Amino acid sequence: MTLKLPVVPEDTCPYIDMVMDITDKMSDEEDLEWRNQQMKLVEALLEHIRASNIKLRASGKYWYSKKQK
Repeated sequence: MTLKLPVVPEDTCPYIDMVMDITDKMSDEEDLEWRNQQMKLVEALLEHIRASNIKLRASGKYWYSKKQK
């Protein structure tokens, strides 16, 4: 019997730091095209962080339920 363990996502702190760095630089930039490109990057990074958090919650629920048995 093979036990299917939940996926534990990678550390998302570097992605959070990247988003913070990008948004800091965006506040000083006047080039609208560059800012729009950066916004798309920020959105993609935040979606990656969201997906990782969903996996982390699922993993936590799995292991918590195992502990309760």
